[in-house]
Amino acid sequence: VKLYTTRFDPLADHRMLNHGDVLGPWARTLRRRYIRPLLLPDSTPEPRDLLADFCAVTGLDAFYDAAKPNTTPRNQTLDGRALALLRKMNARAPEPDRTVPRPGRRRLERLLTPAFAEAVKIMPSRAEAEAFYANYQEGNEKIRRRYFRDRETLFSEDFSIYPETAYYPEITTEFLLNVIQRLVEVP
Repeated sequence: VKLYTTRFDPLADHRMLNHGDVLGPWARTLRRRYIRPLLLPDSTPEPRDLLADFCAVTGLDAFYDAAKPNTTPRNQTLDGRALALLRKMNARAPEPDRTVPRPGRRRLERLLTPAFAEAVKIMPSRAEAEAFYANYQEGNEKIRRRYFRDRETLFSEDFSIYPETAYYPEITTEFLLNVIQRLVEVP
């Protein structure tokens, strides 16, 4: 879901999440043997390093030192309150062209992207997460059989981290003060 649209549904069906459909044209164009999909570190139960995996698959192992500490944040989650703020702002002043945000909206998104001291995450309910997963299970199984035969499932099917009731954080005064402080400090 693009941050500059008024639609807010983290569990919305999206064609890019059907990995079989995404990989299919590439496999046909480049031939299947040249396709090497990788699993993101936070999508599997075992510890992963996306850069190490990428270098291993592409033959660039010599250029990556896994022992060297890497402090670059990866796959950073936007604070749930920031998403709620953007959604409310977008509903109040929608972008004229929903495919390209205005420069001011892009600046605001960059401002909200750094993790807050205590980032608050959106948590769909366990039932919502299971239904979302089931939506893509057939495509995931095709990918697992084709590229990840050593895995029992492509992604973890443990939904115990999800609460019984969904949690979508609300914007608080403290959060807004934090955002205003960041705005004031931006050069």
